[in-house]
Amino acid sequence: MIVDELLLFVEKKAKGRAIADIRIGLKYTAVMLDDGSCGLTATLSYQLPRPFSYPGDFIGRDVLDILKMAKSIEILPSIVGAATVNALLKPDERNIAYGNALDYLKISKEDIVGIIGALMPLMPVIRSKAKKFYVFDRYPIANLKEYCPDWVESLILPQCSIAIISGTSVFNRTIDQLLSYLSNACKIALIGPTTPLAPEIFKKYKIDILSGVKVVDAKKILRIVSQGGGTRDFGGSIRQINFIFEN
Repeated sequence: MIVDELLLFVEKKAKGRAIADIRIGLKYTAVMLDDGSCGLTATLSYQLPRPFSYPGDFIGRDVLDILKMAKSIEILPSIVGAATVNALLKPDERNIAYGNALDYLKISKEDIVGIIGALMPLMPVIRSKAKKFYVFDRYPIANLKEYCPDWVESLILPQCSIAIISGTSVFNRTIDQLLSYLSNACKIALIGPTTPLAPEIFKKYKIDILSGVKVVDAKKILRIVSQGGGTRDFGGSIRQINFIFEN
């Protein structure tokens, strides 16, 4: 699975590192390492069956121990592990494109777009550009006419010319199956602050755009996350980074 490749890739980077801070907010979770690096992942609080069973026991822990949580079958430990992975990733920025990933997808009125995950800020732009689009998520999204339950992905995604996949799919281990439904897609983008910026891993798959964020002001991000903030609140404390692959 892709998540296994990703964990092997970051293990060497984790050696000797310790956890400096962890904030589990309503919308995002942030992990800061002892070298000041910071990673984000969506908290998915609406999916949580119960609170974390061992809060207050992370600071100073060895990063390798926390990384193992990324494969947990429980949501919160998995989220903390995922944010730790993202804190460790430091991609080469010489080959990146900045700005909005949608600018590089070039959606037209000929395209049928499949969106996996509730990437709400993207909806108005895609609605104005695409011929048609579908939004797949495990839970219903109120007042969204394009919503489809995730169990119909295998039926509809093969019809899509463009697919936009939330980075959370990597850590909930659905991305491998999703990619198998998208053999007919012309463009596939993996998008969002949860996206692991590991082009070395994802360029091997049929992904055309890898789009995530680099935290440039970790202390501010920790405050925002702690106070329930989300993507629209991050402002200049993050930089959006895109890797464009030639597939």
